[in-house]
Amino acid sequence: MYKNISFNTKTDDFFTDDILKMNTIKKKVSKKRFVGYLYKNRIYLDNPGFDVKDDLVLKRWIEKGLIKI
Repeated sequence: MYKNISFNTKTDDFFTDDILKMNTIKKKVSKKRFVGYLYKNRIYLDNPGFDVKDDLVLKRWIEKGLIKI
């Protein structure tokens, strides 16, 4: 499943208004973003990440190089 997201980005073009204030022209960009897999009417993530419940375990995994932050 994908969803369309849209956002405004700045461009190098600009214009001036009546007070001679410079305004940038914004361009609207839309992209497809992966949401997850649809299976039996539920959406499942491909890689939801680690479910770490203890801070000590997370710290040890980082020290061992299993996780990079």
